[in-house]
Amino acid sequence: MSSGTLEGRARAGAPWPQLPEAAREVLLEALVHGPISRAEIAARRQLSRPTLSRITRQLVADGLLIEGGTELRSATGRPSELLHVNGAARHFFGVKLTGDHLYAVVTDLNAEVVASLDTPLRSADVTEVVGRIAEAASALRAAFPDLTAAGVTLAGRVRSGTVHGSAYLQWSGVPLADLVAEATGLPTAVANDVQALTAAEHWFG
Repeated sequence: MSSGTLEGRARAGAPWPQLPEAAREVLLEALVHGPISRAEIAARRQLSRPTLSRITRQLVADGLLIEGGTELRSATGRPSELLHVNGAARHFFGVKLTGDHLYAVVTDLNAEVVASLDTPLRSADVTEVVGRIAEAASALRAAFPDLTAAGVTLAGRVRSGTVHGSAYLQWSGVPLADLVAEATGLPTAVANDVQALTAAEHWFG
């Protein structure tokens, strides 16, 4: 069904843990800013040391953060131990739709692409496109059985997972997030491609 590349190693994984808001904020700091010390996170998020210690201990236990390495982060004081995002902890399925093509990738938790494939679309029929997305997810899941969630982007107006207008695909009122989630078994987000690219640049640079 595809051309391009399909690479990667299989890895057994667990579902995404139920993280409280404070834990998600701590993980986001490490995602956006790279290796970071506990003191920096505490200052940014205004968390007490005991609270931060409890949160980071849980994130490390869940495999999302790794402790490692020290670095002098200020002009005075001792080197600080850094927290790193464990990119291999989770994998995600991403799709970019054009008028006649589907581009699919697997990324790790650091948004690094670790596998990809692409396939032409025979038509813009919704059932056909969703079926192609499900096929791509199945092919990539053979190498990455721990896929955690899916994201789909396309040119058009998207709100709350529904495509309200797409000039390339001639869609309107298509609940794409629900359709893809049902077809792939993955929680799915759908976004305008330019807005998604802007968010990715903001988070990961």
